[in-house]
Amino acid sequence: MKSMGRRGFLAASTALGAGAGLSAYAAVSATDGNKTPDIALRDRDLPFIGTEETFSTPTLLKLNSINQDHIAFLEEIGLSDLGQRRIGDMDAGGLNVQILSAHTPSVQNIPGRRGIDLAYRLNRQLVDGPIAKYPGRFKAFATLPLQSPEAAADELERSVREDGFLGALTNGHIAKKYLDHPDFEPVLARAVALDVPIYLHPGYPADEVFKIYYSTTRSKTVSYVVRRTSRL
Repeated sequence: MKSMGRRGFLAASTALGAGAGLSAYAAVSATDGNKTPDIALRDRDLPFIGTEETFSTPTLLKLNSINQDHIAFLEEIGLSDLGQRRIGDMDAGGLNVQILSAHTPSVQNIPGRRGIDLAYRLNRQLVDGPIAKYPGRFKAFATLPLQSPEAAADELERSVREDGFLGALTNGHIAKKYLDHPDFEPVLARAVALDVPIYLHPGYPADEVFKIYYSTTRSKTVSYVVRRTSRL
């Protein structure tokens, strides 16, 4: 979260490029200098990390799903599984680590004590569950009760300092406000103080936006176009 000027960014990029070049050169030297560098060989010791790995729970499924069919689909694909099925899928895909985050929009639109308590329970569920059971395979972005910004800042600090979380994840708007709204300054300031990221994930649009873009309010026009097209 520390600021980086243009000069610092270019220097860091140059250093990164130089490091990659050296790695590629080492890979070629280890095989045949006349062949194209084998990226798989060069990066064979690097872990593959999934940074947007959703999990859900019965509470989140009920809270954030569209209907029962949506719940059934999410259950079928294993979104609620934080055990051997998920580990098996990770192994099959060559994924070393998942950074877990709660099913969008998580609890960020739940006001008051209910949102605060649910965020804490979800974060602790990860610590006491998959993170403890499968050491090294799971990390997490904190779930925050963003309708209560001061409490959200406190939960971010608690989860980072006590539970080793990597930061937090947000999902689109928070009750029609976005993260750059002045109300959320305590959360941003705490993230800066902790030097951790806030991962921005899209969420469902606000009802007003959804109606503008997705409602079918021009049925007569659509019907006319269909009839005219059928006659061509």
